[in-house]
Amino acid sequence: MRNETQKAYIGSSIYFVDWIYDHFKNLNSNIHLQRAFAKYGLKEFSLYILEFLPKDPNLSDVEHLAALIQLEQKYIDLFDEKYNINPVAGKSRLGSKHSEATKELMSKWRK
Repeated sequence: MRNETQKAYIGSSIYFVDWIYDHFKNLNSNIHLQRAFAKYGLKEFSLYILEFLPKDPNLSDVEHLAALIQLEQKYIDLFDEKYNINPVAGKSRLGSKHSEATKELMSKWRK
């Protein structure tokens, strides 16, 4: 969360340490969050664990992941200002394609 604005990035992971590392080291991470890190510096952000979901031995791995995604969605819905690209938990941009108009705009923007 950015300290000054309270703008948040909401995420979840079964492998929390890997998730943190990926976001702080810019490995397949959210571009909006990475740009904010670059612009304001990491010292302007705080990390909060909003809720911990222990593994329930009665749930399969798939059921546990579904519960984790539900929990993430709960917090995405609670925050108005977010760095999250997708407002739906568990969805990513992997495999999605930009329209030709978006590609052209991005090309012009990079020049």
